[in-house]
Amino acid sequence: MESIRRKLAPNPRESANFLSVLTFWWTIDLFKKGYTKVLELQDLFRPLEVDKSDALGDRLEKKWFAQQSGPGRPSLIKAIFKTFWWEYTVLGFIAIFNDIFIRLAQPIFLGLLLQYFRRDSNVSRESALYYAGVIVGLNALSVISINQYILGSFQNGMKVRIAVCSVIYRKALRLSRTALGDTAPGKVVNLLSNDVNRFD
Repeated sequence: MESIRRKLAPNPRESANFLSVLTFWWTIDLFKKGYTKVLELQDLFRPLEVDKSDALGDRLEKKWFAQQSGPGRPSLIKAIFKTFWWEYTVLGFIAIFNDIFIRLAQPIFLGLLLQYFRRDSNVSRESALYYAGVIVGLNALSVISINQYILGSFQNGMKVRIAVCSVIYRKALRLSRTALGDTAPGKVVNLLSNDVNRFD
């Protein structure tokens, strides 16, 4: 770990508008820079405020303490679920929107478009163009929603991993010398390096 804290540029995702976020347009400058030179550490951006380890650790630790003070045996899985349920609910709605509405609408409009090419069709040319435009729009919407879902899944996995690492690190700092002496150093390292990666 570096002893000197580097000053990183602000994250362009913070100031990106809704359309830029949907289309990932805010990443273009980074790709241009990466095309012209090899990216270095100072080319990276600061993490978003919601992705910082102290914020994520505070959220999970609050739910973990509530688990400990409540009845029954405390459960880390329950604490994680109560901390990140909203993020996963949003992802669920995106997946439902894509799989139920968009994917069901595509063959319906394709069937309407194909009726235009029948010999005895009463579908006008304007209607056929409208159906074709709707199909193209639905495909574009499907691509956007799938990519947002995939990115959100990776981000949520990262958030859970960072939050758990932060809580483990805080717990290790609070341990007394006696308790720390009873804990094998490899156990803590293994928790932080291997076990938390399963959340990804």
